[in-house]
Amino acid sequence: MRRLATIVVALLAAAGVLFPAFPTATAADIVAAPTGVTIPKGYRNWQVVAPSQRDDKDEIRVILGNNIAMKALRAKQLPFPDGAVLAKLAWKRVKSAEFDNTFVPGEPQRIEFMEKNAKKYAGAGGWGSGSAPS
Repeated sequence: MRRLATIVVALLAAAGVLFPAFPTATAADIVAAPTGVTIPKGYRNWQVVAPSQRDDKDEIRVILGNNIAMKALRAKQLPFPDGAVLAKLAWKRVKSAEFDNTFVPGEPQRIEFMEKNAKKYAGAGGWGSGSAPS
């Protein structure tokens, strides 16, 4: 159990350190997905919902939530209210040089966003999504 906790802490710490590895988008760089979802300002300051690892994609991922999403999660308010936005940051998984049998985030792969707006995205269950490669 202690080893698992160490691994989770290492993953979260690495994710926090590697956020700057994702490029900073300027106003000219931000292009809306066909659904209209863009990269929200300040997403790097959002709270972590959960880390994960995908063996089939060889990736480590972190899901972040804006204030509306985090408030809904804490209150166990599902479905999410309009205005909730979730972000998924994905990195290539690489073996840790410091810990045996442990992986850490490597090169950034992509950023994905999901925005809840029941009216705007009525045809998609109220959720719009968009992604950007790293």
